[in-house]
Amino acid sequence: MNRWISALFAALVVVLAAVGALCSAVISVATDETFYAEQSRAAVGQMLGTQDEDAITAYIGLDAQEQAQVAQQIVIYMANAGEGDALGLEVLNERETIHMADVRRLIALCETVRTLCVSLAAGLAVVLAWTCA
Repeated sequence: MNRWISALFAALVVVLAAVGALCSAVISVATDETFYAEQSRAAVGQMLGTQDEDAITAYIGLDAQEQAQVAQQIVIYMANAGEGDALGLEVLNERETIHMADVRRLIALCETVRTLCVSLAAGLAVVLAWTCA
């Protein structure tokens, strides 16, 4: 195989693996309870310019324990929901529920893209190794 073709395939393997890794990182964040609980509270506190839990609770509408329970339900939804499944949390308004469904669809897309990219990268790496050996 020509060197430039081998180099092109090698670059493609790296790009596909990188896209797969990026998708894995997105999925990891979307299924991390701390993202919807502690990290969310810290971001609100920073936005408000305070670390006062009462002020953060007043802004969010949930105390830390309640938010942690909601976070658990969101993570279960993000990790396991199928097409058309609704989150169904009373603390979320319609706009927030629609947003979470949109995020779940993006996570499903990331799962598909990750599988495709990693599979293609592995296949191309095998072909590359076989033809260059």
